[in-house]
Amino acid sequence: MQFLGAEPNYGGFPNFAYGNQGYSQAGLAAPGAQAAPAAPFNGRKDGKNGKSKGKGSSKGANGNGHWAAATSEEALSGFDAMSAAASSYVKKAPKQVKAPAEMNVPNYEEKNPYRLKNHIRAWYTDGSSKDVPQPYTSYPEANLPRPLLDAFKKAGFQAPTPIQAQVWPILDQGWDVIGIAKTGSGKTLGFLVPAYRWMWSSPSSGVRTLILAPTRELATQIHDEATKFASASGCSSACVYGGQPKREQLPAVRAGAPILVATPGRLNDFLEYKDINLGAVGYLVFDEADRMLDMGFEPQIRDIMKKVPKNRQTLMFSATWPEEVQQLAHDFLNMPIHVQVGNTSSLSANEDISQEVWMLTSADDKDAALVEALQLYGGPGQRILVFVAMKKQCDMIMRMLRKYSIAANTMHSDKDQAQREEALQQFKSGETSVLIATDVAARGLDIKGVTMVVNYDSANSAEDHVHRIGRTGRAGQKGYSMTFLTKSGEDAWKAIDIAEVMKKAGSPVPPEMQQVVDQMLWRRQKSQQNDNRWDHLPKVLMVAEKPSVAKLIAEFLSGGRMRFRKGQSRAVQIYEFNAYFPPAHQQCRIMQTSTIGHVFGLDFKDNRPKDIAELFHDPCKKTIEDSTAKNRIVEHFQELAAEADYLALWLDCDKEGENICFEVISLCENIQRENIYRAQFSALTEPELKGAFNNLGRPDKLQAQSVDARQELDLKIGCIFTRLMTRQYLRYAVDKFRLRDQTCLSYGPCQTPTLWFCVERHKEIQNFQRQEFFKPKASITLEGWPLEFDWLEDQTFDAGRIQTLQARAGAAKQATVKELRTTPKTLRKPVGLNTVQLLKAASTGLGMSPVQCMKVAEHLYTSGYISYPRTETTRYSDTFDLHSALREQADHPAWGKTVSHLLRQGQIRNPKTGRDVGEGLRMALLDEAVAG
Repeated sequence: MQFLGAEPNYGGFPNFAYGNQGYSQAGLAAPGAQAAPAAPFNGRKDGKNGKSKGKGSSKGANGNGHWAAATSEEALSGFDAMSAAASSYVKKAPKQVKAPAEMNVPNYEEKNPYRLKNHIRAWYTDGSSKDVPQPYTSYPEANLPRPLLDAFKKAGFQAPTPIQAQVWPILDQGWDVIGIAKTGSGKTLGFLVPAYRWMWSSPSSGVRTLILAPTRELATQIHDEATKFASASGCSSACVYGGQPKREQLPAVRAGAPILVATPGRLNDFLEYKDINLGAVGYLVFDEADRMLDMGFEPQIRDIMKKVPKNRQTLMFSATWPEEVQQLAHDFLNMPIHVQVGNTSSLSANEDISQEVWMLTSADDKDAALVEALQLYGGPGQRILVFVAMKKQCDMIMRMLRKYSIAANTMHSDKDQAQREEALQQFKSGETSVLIATDVAARGLDIKGVTMVVNYDSANSAEDHVHRIGRTGRAGQKGYSMTFLTKSGEDAWKAIDIAEVMKKAGSPVPPEMQQVVDQMLWRRQKSQQNDNRWDHLPKVLMVAEKPSVAKLIAEFLSGGRMRFRKGQSRAVQIYEFNAYFPPAHQQCRIMQTSTIGHVFGLDFKDNRPKDIAELFHDPCKKTIEDSTAKNRIVEHFQELAAEADYLALWLDCDKEGENICFEVISLCENIQRENIYRAQFSALTEPELKGAFNNLGRPDKLQAQSVDARQELDLKIGCIFTRLMTRQYLRYAVDKFRLRDQTCLSYGPCQTPTLWFCVERHKEIQNFQRQEFFKPKASITLEGWPLEFDWLEDQTFDAGRIQTLQARAGAAKQATVKELRTTPKTLRKPVGLNTVQLLKAASTGLGMSPVQCMKVAEHLYTSGYISYPRTETTRYSDTFDLHSALREQADHPAWGKTVSHLLRQGQIRNPKTGRDVGEGLRMALLDEAVAG
């Protein structure tokens, strides 16, 4: 068998172990050898800076506190498999062609009174000066059929909204349309009514109208609107989205609905298995196009467009008009007419929304402020939407509000689709007056009658803030929003943009907030002046494994004095600050960012052989993961690497993390190899991270290679077992579990070391025989003083030895046996390492149902409190801060009281025992686990 992780694929990257291991490769210094310190950075990127004058090299700081060069450039070149995959991806990725300048708002004098009154701008993007079709100002002008008019009248509609009035005549004449309008403007019927007209005039079978939406909530909302008018229009609809089994959605699609509403990811799933044919689509809608791009759906959208006929009418609706949306319109629309309602040249909120900001002393005051606001503005008939930053807060706030008899429910991504729909229905019906949600509900939801939006946590950007508060004040109604801000930290910086949004919409900025804004603007000006002085500094790209860890590292190392910006990827942020970087011996500009797990996947180089006997001999290749392409991770790192002089890797400290280190290195080919460093840390605490920053080492090639070997084994074993299981058990599984449309039984093997451990444990369980063991304990009273004696061997399975001990104690001449007690003990059966055993333990020990147990485990993992379970290693680092981790859990509504009690009683001790089999240090703390 050939492993992809063999030496040539790493181009001779030396075995950088820690301490003095691996010194024999690539000219590394032998134990005790003196290595020359690196030269200070000279502002050049020609490879002449930071190189050692000697041949040796140490890892991190040497005995004198100096830094040494890593190794030769030749020893670090290559990374064939990863680099080849990245290069292939970049070549195939769609090239960014600048959208033409005429996509911007032209300078012309509007004369139409309806457009002037409703702030409508409409123009041809091809530069034509002819008149745009005049708006339909009433339903009779639109010449709608009687059933549709009756349905509109029954729904309470009196006349077309401005966006409807302008796009209907344009679409009736067959033009493509770009529609830019605020949320709640009636754009759903804006694109549905022309779709009905087109399908009436051109009847056919199959999917005729395709509507793409970014979220399941928006997709179901559009579907509900289409269903409402299905009888009047004679056009039914189907809806497909993630979070629900495909087999439950497929019948509606196969029933022949001419309108298909879909999220890009789920539609691609159906297209991959040829369950949906888009060959008859002649009317295509992108709804919330800006949100789709924000969520990283561009690759999926481009895949879908390959399956849609080019001869079609295309509409694109968006609340904002950033460059990315302009580019998408340029690529997929044919000479569209641009319709803009309101001012979208810069971000602005709905003027029908009265905005208010409460400045708080600290985040601890938010609960009391929320209760006060709800008691002040709540009441019968009120619907209040509360936005929080993290899903774990939703349920905690809900329980807090219920203590004050405030009917509340939650909506976040941990809830399945049925639970989310139930929460929405209760909110719409008035059964609950408060809905607490994460940003999953911020875009696309059209909940009529939302009277107030509360930003418990401020949004990440001004754009998100505008879309949050846009849930109220819809369809011409008045709305009200309230935002809680503190006077320091990120909130103080966010106050600048929020104040600007308020001023543009005509809402007064409170003096206390304006004072904070003025102070932060002054600091920004000073910072920009300082930036000009620091332009000559070398730049350090630091990469963590996930965004939350990147933010935490930046906060600790910068002392909170950082700023963030966006790069090529919308999935990860870039945090920038200045700091002394030990390997460079000087101040540097730090750029802290992250990946989102593995960059590369693994697949067979050619088509998979049909004979499973050939699988282990079939060569493999590295491929770009779907999530990598979706989030533009390759472009993100290549752009940052072009700026950087140093690379510091902060991936998880295990073999998997080491492998991701080399994936990142392969994307940063511009950075000199001697300027690549590795941070070693065992907990996400301030002392641990600062210590890692000041003692950077080097990445370990052999650990990374072991993961490559394991991945290839996983791939090939997985394929073999999938085929064998499918052949042997598919019919049984289909009958047993009543599966439909099931074609295979998939097998996913564990990590190879874990698999070995589980097999060994299984053998122990199979060979286990229950038997008695003896653990003698002597309690002796000597001259009135009680003494406890423990046997050195602790326990024995030999009953004869215990009888001998008892006999000798009874025969003692200077002591008397007062009492003899026997407590039977039997050896416990080894516990199987699988989910079933976890559920049994949770049920027996904690009284939890299986569903509750898995939800808790998933919550702890997705929140970052625990990492992947390391069943091979049970020992924690000496620096592991268990108390900090538990203090962070003390506020949890389910188990917080128990944790608080244990902490107060002083019953918590850091784990001292355990077995380390070298799989890596446990990463069990999360970003929040540093409080106190």
